[in-house]
Amino acid sequence: MESYGTTKAGLVFFTTTCKGLAPQIRVNAVAPYFADTPLVKNNRIAKAYPLVRQMGLMSPKKVVGAMLQAMCNESLAGDTLMVAMGAKPQKLTFYDDLTMQVTSYIASGA
Repeated sequence: MESYGTTKAGLVFFTTTCKGLAPQIRVNAVAPYFADTPLVKNNRIAKAYPLVRQMGLMSPKKVVGAMLQAMCNESLAGDTLMVAMGAKPQKLTFYDDLTMQVTSYIASGA
């Protein structure tokens, strides 16, 4: 699971760096909890994950809804929507203002 978490963090950071491409190009990501798909159902590691055993799996429809929001909501650019069971998709935020400014500057190619 370590490589999965590292890869997801890399994608979140990459998405954030793409904020400088807006409004011409908007790049957003969706970070869902475990969804009820064949890939997860047949994965022994995911099945052993304590939260999956405790809470079950999320409906793929909820993930699709977040994907549509990421594509259609023009106020989103360089954002990652976190999708958890029982909650609305929320922006994943862990950067301060300075980090965002530096990231946008780097993405702009200036």
